[in-house]
Amino acid sequence: MEGLQAAVGDLASSWRNRVAIVRCMHSLKDTAVREEMNELQRQQVDEALDPPMGLIAAAASAYLASYAGLRKPLRARAAILQLAACGPAAVVLCLGGLCRSQGLVRSLLQGGATGQVAVALTPCSELLRE
Repeated sequence: MEGLQAAVGDLASSWRNRVAIVRCMHSLKDTAVREEMNELQRQQVDEALDPPMGLIAAAASAYLASYAGLRKPLRARAAILQLAACGPAAVVLCLGGLCRSQGLVRSLLQGGATGQVAVALTPCSELLRE
């Protein structure tokens, strides 16, 4: 039960800080910043931007569940059914990506980044306060 509460807390924290997280991830993708990163940092950023299979499976499950649930009420409107079924999957991917990105930014901030990486992460320091 504590694990579930921690996961919900992480998701809520990610949602509250979504603007800062997106800003930080954009700055980490900058060419000058990437050149100053060491190999481990580059790998961490690349992995955070590449969704894991578990997240993709969760999004597919959300799509299938919503499609199955909406199939009868919307059977005459196939396009609306497809659009409505995509909503929950999009939410899963969005929140999962925010959570992974927040974890990456926090680990880079705590790892003592230097140079351009530190400058790029300066506006992101608010993520450590939570």
